[in-house]
Amino acid sequence: MKDHSSDNSYLGRVLRILESFTPSCPALSVAQLAERTGIPLPTVYRYVGELVRVGLLERVGEGDRLRASVRLWELGYRASNATAVRTVALPFMQDLHATVGHNTQLAVLDGTEVLYVERLRARGAITNITQTGERMPAKINSSGLLLAAFLDDRERVEQIIEEDISDYWLVAGPPPFAAVHVPTREEVEGVLARARRDDFCRLDAWLSPDTAGISAPIRDALGTVCAALSLIVPNDRSIPQRVVPALRTSATAISRALGWRGKVRSRHRSAPLAALVD
Repeated sequence: MKDHSSDNSYLGRVLRILESFTPSCPALSVAQLAERTGIPLPTVYRYVGELVRVGLLERVGEGDRLRASVRLWELGYRASNATAVRTVALPFMQDLHATVGHNTQLAVLDGTEVLYVERLRARGAITNITQTGERMPAKINSSGLLLAAFLDDRERVEQIIEEDISDYWLVAGPPPFAAVHVPTREEVEGVLARARRDDFCRLDAWLSPDTAGISAPIRDALGTVCAALSLIVPNDRSIPQRVVPALRTSATAISRALGWRGKVRSRHRSAPLAALVD
């Protein structure tokens, strides 16, 4: 999770408290919140009381542990454009998941991060370190770099490339089983160029040594790449030959359901399938 410790405004501190709750740590005490955020304990007590009063946090049992409320989820659900994409994409994701037997996920770009809005876990599949509702720097995963490759905003692309992720998990800690590869600028630019050329992105062992991420773009009615459909597969060079056609077909079907009427391939010429495993 990104460190917001430099923002000591009221809203900045509230954001740090809310961001401390993660799928792996859904309930925290006030003392744990103070430790994770670096905010003085008396201040955390006061902020937590206000957040409970307005219904954004709720107490767990009889102790002092707290968790994010359904009200907080409701506000985020109603406000996000990603919700509409997820609703349309989910049936296609379920079909893809049943066909290929690998972890399947949907992500959108928010600033310099990707937000995972849906994940379908396959029984017996390779470990997937991401979870629904989690964020991750765009520069270290196939979803994020695919989405960055199709941005028209060059300044934002530069921010993604140059982002310092050394303290990204300072608050909550890195995901279990993670062995994050921190890429050089040259590596990121190479991935972006290939993604634009191939309409496709694959990263081997960038998040954990045993996994590879494979992502294909989802386009909206205007042809803008609005989300990434991804598979998390074993780090085996033969895998794309079996799953990439299904992944691309599903991404295209979702795009058409969102109103896209373009060609099956993007405006960038796609590489032959054999080239995808080079």
